[in-house]
Amino acid sequence: MNFSIVIPTYNSEKYLERALKGIKNLNYTKNSYETIIVDGGSNDKTLEILKKYKTKIIHSKNKSIANSRNLGAKAAKGKIIAFIDSDCIINTNLLKKAEKYLKKYECYGSFYKVLKNYSWVAKAWIDIEQKKQGIIGWIPSSNLIIRKSIFKELKGFNEKLQTGEDFDFCTKLTKKGYKIYNDPSVSPIHLGQTNNLKDFFKKEMWRGNSLIKGIKQHGIIKSEILSTLITEYHFIILILFLLSFWMHIALIWISFLALIIPSFLLAIRKVIQTRKITRIFQFYILILIYQLARAISI
Repeated sequence: MNFSIVIPTYNSEKYLERALKGIKNLNYTKNSYETIIVDGGSNDKTLEILKKYKTKIIHSKNKSIANSRNLGAKAAKGKIIAFIDSDCIINTNLLKKAEKYLKKYECYGSFYKVLKNYSWVAKAWIDIEQKKQGIIGWIPSSNLIIRKSIFKELKGFNEKLQTGEDFDFCTKLTKKGYKIYNDPSVSPIHLGQTNNLKDFFKKEMWRGNSLIKGIKQHGIIKSEILSTLITEYHFIILILFLLSFWMHIALIWISFLALIIPSFLLAIRKVIQTRKITRIFQFYILILIYQLARAISI
């Protein structure tokens, strides 16, 4: 067995069937990989959908997504583990290309892409998060492929984290001197990408709750310093902005400008990186909401 595909589920009926059909259509020898589903007690049609497909099902207590991934990895028979999310349609060539790249690098995968009919919110955030092909510091655990021996060596994902377990794991990986290769050509279609500003704000609030906890677990690293400082800056300025309503009117405008200018500068930086000048205001709105959500979650 070459590969074990590990998919955590919990009430995943909305997208699961499309994810499983994607696995069925993989351009890879069928008896050379297995699919392991780790279900956290779904009470919708998730288990009913799974009956149609040849998968190994493990039941978990739904402690965390990190716990579910670790349980799947523990049961894996494959030499290589491919972590995929239940709301992602896998690229048909993923395993074939992973096999090739893992001869040179220790970890392989990519960031997301979305369907054409998704909103500007989803598309712009994909552009913001996307990284160039090559060696990078981390990739999402929704499309992360690694040799089982290395995963065991690093003791898997940190189960104390509700989110951000992928960044934490990749930090451990790179500290050991292992390399992570990002390949946009195998990007999965992320069906569950947030598609409106309200859901985007709520999701970043949820992710922000694990920000400090993650830093406590792996310690602050060089690539995190700037983003952490920017988040703390927004937290301080947001407090100052709110307090300014009981102080001087000039302070309201000063704190307001101090709140919006950094996000605009970050949006310009992202435009330069992506060369998508028409998205500048979309980038600005999303980056500002992202920073405010993270600041509030602190």
